[in-house]
Amino acid sequence: MRAGAGSAGGGSGSDDEDLEGGGGGGAVSVDEVVRGLVTELVLCTKEANTKTRAVAYGLLVSLAHGVDAADPPRGGSGGGFDDDDAMGGGASGGAGGIAAGGGGGLHRLVTTVMAGLVSVTPHMQSASTMALARLLYEFAPRLEGLAPRLLPAVLLLLRTKSREVVKSVLGFVKVRVHAALHVALQQRGQTRKAGGNGSWGALQR
Repeated sequence: MRAGAGSAGGGSGSDDEDLEGGGGGGAVSVDEVVRGLVTELVLCTKEANTKTRAVAYGLLVSLAHGVDAADPPRGGSGGGFDDDDAMGGGASGGAGGIAAGGGGGLHRLVTTVMAGLVSVTPHMQSASTMALARLLYEFAPRLEGLAPRLLPAVLLLLRTKSREVVKSVLGFVKVRVHAALHVALQQRGQTRKAGGNGSWGALQR
C-alpha cells in the first residue's frame, strides 16, 4: 500500500521514504497509521455503548475493504489466504507490515488483529477475538484458507479464567461455523446466506 513507486529520475524517492518512515525525519509510515487505527478500533468494539461498538465494527470493515482495494493480493483480488503471508513470512520479510508479502492489505490487517490474541490483558484478547470474528464474517471466502490455523489459536484462549474471553471465543466459533457453511453453499452454486438467521447482530447474541 505504498504511496508511490518512485521515478527513475529520483525526484519522488524522498517523498516515498518520508511516507514509509525511511527518510530519517521521523515521518510515520502508512503501516504504522493503519496499525494504530486497527488497535483503537479493536478496543472500541468492547465499549459499553451499543452504538459505539457498531460504529467500531463498521469502521474496521471499511478499513479492511480499503486496504484490500489499495493493496490486492498477488494473483488477483480473489486470491486465498496464504499461511506464510498470514504469519508475516512473505517475501518482504521484516515485521510483516500491512503491505508486506503476497497476501495483500487485507491479510496484513488480519495479521495485525491476530497479534491481540497474545495480549496480556483479557480485555484485549476478547476484543481481538470478536474483531477477527467480524472480519471472518465479512470476508468468509477470502479468509477460508486461514481458518484451520486461526481457529486453534482462538480456542487456546479457553484456558483462561476470564468469562469475557470465553464468551468471545464461543462467539467466534459460532461465526466460524456460519462462515464455513456459507462458503460451502457458495461452492455448490447457492448464493443465499447460510442459515435462516445469519446476520452479524444475530450471531453476536
